[in-house]
This record gives sequence, C-alpha cells and structure tokens, in this order.
Amino acid sequence: VADGYNVGLVSDEVKELVQGYTPPEGYRVTISGENVAIDDSFHDLYLMLGLSLVLMYLIMVAQFQSLLSPLIIMLIVPLSFTGGFTALLLGGKDISVIALVGFLLLSGIVVNNGIVLVDYIDRLRRSGKPMREAIIEGGCTRARPILMTASTTILAVLTMAFGLGTGAEVIQPMAIVVFGGMLYATVMTLFVVPAIYDLFLRRKTDTVMELAQGSPLDQEDEMKGYHIDKPSEEDTEEEEEDASKPSAKKSPGFLGSLSAILHREEEEDDDDEEEDDEDDENEESAEDKP
Repeated sequence: VADGYNVGLVSDEVKELVQGYTPPEGYRVTISGENVAIDDSFHDLYLMLGLSLVLMYLIMVAQFQSLLSPLIIMLIVPLSFTGGFTALLLGGKDISVIALVGFLLLSGIVVNNGIVLVDYIDRLRRSGKPMREAIIEGGCTRARPILMTASTTILAVLTMAFGLGTGAEVIQPMAIVVFGGMLYATVMTLFVVPAIYDLFLRRKTDTVMELAQGSPLDQEDEMKGYHIDKPSEEDTEEEEEDASKPSAKKSPGFLGSLSAILHREEEEDDDDEEEDDEDDENEESAEDKP
C-alpha cells in the first residue's frame, strides 16, 4: 500500500469503483480478507467501549449514591475523545484498531480526576459549605493532585507518542490518543466540570444550609438519607400545657377543692353548735345545785 493509504481507504475506493459494475450472471463481487477482520475488530471495540462506559457509570452510582454526580464525571469522557481526535489529526494518523484501543484506555483513565474533584466538592457541601464556596475550594485544593496524576500519565506515553525506537509505529496511534486526550481532559476537569456541577445541581443548592437550623447530628442524619420527624410548635405547646397541669390523683381540681372547703365549714359549724349545747347544759346543772 502506498504512503497515505491503508487497507480501509483502499477498500473504500474499491467499493466505489465496484458499485457501478454489473458482474456476469452467476458471479458476485465481495471484499473479504483483512478488511473483514478490521471491520469485525472495530465492531468488537465499539461494543467494549460502550460496555465499559456503562459499567463505569454504574460503579460510580453505587459509590456516590447519586445519579447526577456520576453523570457529571462521565461528561469528561467525550471531552477527552475530542482531545484524542485532535491529537490524531495533528499527528497525521488515521483512526485504526490501535487508536480505538487508546480511546478505550482513555475512557477509564480520565474519570479518575473527575472522581477526585467531585467527591471532594460533595464532602465540602456535606460539611455545611455553600455550593459556590465548596466548588471554588474543591477546585483549588484538588488542582495540584489532579495535575500531578495527569502529568505522570502524559509523560509516560510521551516517548511512545513520538514513535521513538524500533516497532514504535505500531502502538504510536494509541499513545497519541492517550497523550492528547489526557492533556485536554485535565484542563476540562479543572474548569468545565465545576461549571457543569453548578449547572446541574443549582436547583438543589445548599441543602445543608437549610438544615443548619437543626443540630449537627440532625444534619448528618439528613445527609445520610435518614428522615427526621421534628415536633411542630402546636405539639410542643400541647405537651407543655399537659406537663403543667396537675394530675387527677394529686389535685381534685377547682370544683373538688370548693366542695371540700364547704364540707369542712359545715363540719366546723356542727362542732360549734355541739359545744354551745354542752355549755348550756353545764350552766343549767350549776343553777340547779344548792
């Protein structure tokens, strides 16, 4: 194959030439061989790439206990693919099976930085910080570890991307994809992901601040998903009134107290009358004596 061509390009040109050709009766024209193997490899790699993205999303959903946070992280993948395609274009390389393997590796690498950033922002929000402050502090704090992690991967594939050494041309497209994708995705992680995070979760902003009026233990329980039933003001007032009222055993109430007082006064009057009768009888008996 001449320079600037590969099996795929040659097969496409042959298909265009054969389209207008009508073979004799009993004959047909098909393209087989290496081109069929390449098509099958592309099909398998597309399936593996889709399956890997689904599995990564499900794992992050289980980790974050949320559907939005993993979705924000997964948006880094198409951004990294943009960097990979741009690097292939600048390097003068075509999309091949080896390049698709690079995209497959890239999809599993670039999400690590997003996980580090989004997880730290979520932790800051759970601690009580407003969304904007949590995003700014999370980006500033996690910028250094993200840059260090990305730089180690970029430098590791740099020599392969330049194609130095014997046989390096075979894996060069994969290295170029990883190099360009990681470089582009790192910048997007630090600037685009925080903006997407704020955009997606703006309606649910500062849920922790709304719980700030309660106790810290209540806030932790709310963030863990527990439901806390707080008594209303009416229930509290009723409980206070019930507590202030004396029990029936200790006090008979107003009417009971009034009847007790009246009964006591009647008994005192009866005692006074009896004493007066006794005094009168004693005086009469004293007068009868000589």
